[in-house]
Amino acid sequence: MKFKEWNEIAELVGVAAIVASLVFVGLQMKQTQDIARTEVYLGLYATGVEINHRLAEHVGVWIKGSRGETLDEKEAFVFANLMQSLNDQASWSSTMLRRLGDYDDASIEIFNLARILHENPGAKKSWLDWQAAYAPYRPLRHKPLESQSFSAQVREALKAMDELSISQDRGN
Repeated sequence: MKFKEWNEIAELVGVAAIVASLVFVGLQMKQTQDIARTEVYLGLYATGVEINHRLAEHVGVWIKGSRGETLDEKEAFVFANLMQSLNDQASWSSTMLRRLGDYDDASIEIFNLARILHENPGAKKSWLDWQAAYAPYRPLRHKPLESQSFSAQVREALKAMDELSISQDRGN
């Protein structure tokens, strides 16, 4: 064989090695992405299991509150906490699933919460009341916080809420 033929064979082997390594890197990236997705799904599932456990743990309060029956102060606190957990779980699950591109599953999370609210008038009222109470603060969610520390950011947010309350009081 001539040197030119060996050179061409070496180039072909080199190109094949590069293509093989790129395929291997692509497969590794896909595997890493699949593992990350699975971890997210497992986290969402574990959160759902935890919330179901909390509902079962406080079944009496859940039944009374979801029916719209009168709750004492302690029960009202527990019920509000359960409602917050249900809302947060549905919201975060929906958000994470959308980020993963699973729009159908994200919608299912929203419809599951809506079904719970629809079937439980006390829970629905509680959720709607909570949303109404939160509505004036919604514009502040996108306000950039300048501070670096968490506690300073909370103080900034409180100041913004105080200013919002003052401006709303003046408007009324």
